[in-house]
Amino acid sequence: MPEITYKYRLNQLLFDLPKSKNTEWVIAELEKEGISRRSLFRDKSIRIDVSAAIPGDRLLIYAKFFDVTVDELFNYSKKIKPASQRKVKKAA
Repeated sequence: MPEITYKYRLNQLLFDLPKSKNTEWVIAELEKEGISRRSLFRDKSIRIDVSAAIPGDRLLIYAKFFDVTVDELFNYSKKIKPASQRKVKKAA
């Protein structure tokens, strides 16, 4: 399994687009939604080991644009148990 280096799957989602939808087309479409070229390139190059993150409103735009859920944009998953499986901590 290859090592995960980027926090988000934007590079993979861009690669998976049909060849007729090149990078310039993607940039033009995202600019209509308020995401600049610079923001796109900065967002897709965020490494997993840095604290930078894409703001929620941009994540929603990316999710809608690539027709995925917001969770599918991430290259990792946080290990959070469902509330029904968590133990209640007693107050001291």
